[in-house]
Amino acid sequence: MKDRLLKALLIFLFVHFATESSYAAKRALIIGFSEYSWTKLPGVKTDLKLITTRLQDDYILTVIDDAAKTRKDFRDKWGPFVKSIQDKDDVLIYYAGHAIDFNGLNYLLPLDVPEPKADDSLLALKDQFLVLRDMVSELHERTPRSTIFVIDACRTNPYSTKLRGPIKDGGLGREVIERYSGYTLLFFSADFNQAAADSLPGKGAAAGSPFAHVFYDLYPVGKTRPIFAFTQAVSFRVQQLVAPRDQLPTSQGTVPPSYCLGECDKKAVEALQIVVTSVEGQREAIIQHPKALPQKLPQSPETLASLKTIGNVVYVGTRSQAKCEADTYSGDIPFGCEFLKKAISVANADGKTLPREISIATSKVNLRVRRGPPKIERAKGINDCEIRVLERGESIKLKSIVSYQYSGDTYLWGVIDGPAASKCP
Repeated sequence: MKDRLLKALLIFLFVHFATESSYAAKRALIIGFSEYSWTKLPGVKTDLKLITTRLQDDYILTVIDDAAKTRKDFRDKWGPFVKSIQDKDDVLIYYAGHAIDFNGLNYLLPLDVPEPKADDSLLALKDQFLVLRDMVSELHERTPRSTIFVIDACRTNPYSTKLRGPIKDGGLGREVIERYSGYTLLFFSADFNQAAADSLPGKGAAAGSPFAHVFYDLYPVGKTRPIFAFTQAVSFRVQQLVAPRDQLPTSQGTVPPSYCLGECDKKAVEALQIVVTSVEGQREAIIQHPKALPQKLPQSPETLASLKTIGNVVYVGTRSQAKCEADTYSGDIPFGCEFLKKAISVANADGKTLPREISIATSKVNLRVRRGPPKIERAKGINDCEIRVLERGESIKLKSIVSYQYSGDTYLWGVIDGPAASKCP
């Protein structure tokens, strides 16, 4: 009788732990393409080593490197990795190599893509590329709990000077993420339509990208923090590292604020990156909670120490609303679609809109003026310092645009020129 009970117990434990193991596996795929037949990206080899070193202790790891010389070679390795994903797994993909935005789609470039030649048709070549959106969808079909796609590939588009058509010089575009039962986050090494540095300042091309180095440096602590705290810390550090070059890593997607890449530190406080762009074109970044991750903030009289120093603000909109139609006004876009697009341009510092062009605005709906943007607590805005109501049709003068990233989107507020409200704590 005892033998039967012991045998049953052993079978139960075996099945239980086998089920638990397959239920909560952490799987990572690192892709690094450097030896293109017509160009080299020597820094990718360094990126590959850095990221492999960091992830190998936390994930069941697969690497696809220059041994995958063709698109077919890549698919032969990609397919088995995708099939290995079980229901409710956590999946992380890290890609380093060439990528382009063409006709509203983001493509990753395998090693055997043709050399850019004048008068070739990119439309005819695109079937030889890898569609990022399709790759994400393939992962979703396996129903993992989470899909994290890190893309260190916003380099200058090699086709932009050779071929004709709607080709952007650098950077990738915002993705369309299909809904499914799990969580998805795309983390780009630069802002949308922004090129990224592929080597450290003052170092050779083989030194690796600033993004990969910062990811490597912050990961040991960052994996214990909510993922948006980690991505914002990486974003801030990269921006500081490459200055005066403009590069702001950006995330997109929906992941709970409590989600961590590793085991969460329950005492961690979320970090929130704030970027302030004045009408004179000056930019400054702060972290709402500097203790969330180690940061080195510039110590100067002009440093913004907290949200309260920003001043009185009015809500402008979010980056995700930039596809709005002309003459659109609502509580979500109170100054209209065109003004929102100008504000986004200024926040990006992309040179498309002069900062002074956003200094005057007229509200089309009633909205509240606050002392600083709302605090973020558990993914909700806490509006605890309202000053007055800005009446519909009232014109105001702004002295800067404040943009901050949270939960995969960028929120924009306009700082009103005038005295600070004294009644706020």
